[in-house]
Amino acid sequence: MKKIDWNSVLSYETVRVVRIHDAKLGLLHYFFALAIFLYIVVFNLIWQQAYLDIEEPVGTVRLQIQEPAINLWPLPNKIQYCDTTNSGGTYPPNNQPKLPCRYEDAIFAVFPASEASAVFISTRINQTNEALPDTPECNPSPSLPTCQWGAQSGSTASNFYVAEPELYTVY
Repeated sequence: MKKIDWNSVLSYETVRVVRIHDAKLGLLHYFFALAIFLYIVVFNLIWQQAYLDIEEPVGTVRLQIQEPAINLWPLPNKIQYCDTTNSGGTYPPNNQPKLPCRYEDAIFAVFPASEASAVFISTRINQTNEALPDTPECNPSPSLPTCQWGAQSGSTASNFYVAEPELYTVY
């Protein structure tokens, strides 16, 4: 049977520590240690923020409005700018004309969608319904260039406010 040398089995290595008494080498040593520290901490971590993974965001944002629930609409006679008696008049503070009010759903309150990256909520609408003229130029096809649309007899116009546009929810 072989004898086990426990000193060899449980042995380990250490680093020898040597103190060098030379001012030039000590200055050089501490200078490089400081340079490495500044490079890692100040330049990489603080200045370049190398710990972050920076990417351009990819995606789209959809913004639309939702009309309030029916039970949240106030009555037109409770809104100061609504003309419920067709008497005209103005309302403070800028003496704007009173007009009839309509309760519009979200599709009509945002009409017309004028920009791709914006939401325009209508507050006052001037609506004109034009009638197709009864002329020979328009009878075969209303898309002919000789068929002129415009304020014909039978055309109607109306002006109104959208009641309480601030009650719409933007989401």
